[in-house]
Amino acid sequence: MSTPVTPAPAASGAAKSRSEEIVAKHKKYLWPSVTNYFEQPLVADRGEMQHLWDLDGNKYLDFFGGILTVSVGHCNPKVASKVAAQVNRLQHTSTLYPNEHIVALAEKIAQITPGNLQQSFFTSSGSEANEAAILLARMSTGSYDVVALRHAVFRGLGADKSDDRARAVSPRRGH
Repeated sequence: MSTPVTPAPAASGAAKSRSEEIVAKHKKYLWPSVTNYFEQPLVADRGEMQHLWDLDGNKYLDFFGGILTVSVGHCNPKVASKVAAQVNRLQHTSTLYPNEHIVALAEKIAQITPGNLQQSFFTSSGSEANEAAILLARMSTGSYDVVALRHAVFRGLGADKSDDRARAVSPRRGH
């Protein structure tokens, strides 16, 4: 992100900007592990495609690649309109209940996937996806051996704890 010219610090006793107030409250009310990495972090207020504005009205060109699935620009109208339409129709149901959209997506994936891969398993996080992959590999091979990288980040939901043999190679144990 580009950084606007930073004005000289306000005199002692001067009113704090909205951004300074939010940063102070962030430090007060969020765990210390939720760090900002910067002395004066950007306090984002809104975004439009490749631009962000902070609470003080400064505009930034956002060069950050995106976290999770926010790589199509902030508030991308094409994406936002589809999200709004779905949320206005049906916001959330468990995968325990079928709906047209999940079935249509699974069917499309089955049509374009090579070989005999005809069924899908949808998750909402990388941890769930990793755990499903481990469990599927175990079911397919009968082996409980897991290869893990030292210092890798996978905060599993349980697959790495379900058997003593898996625990022996858990990345959290450093083995």
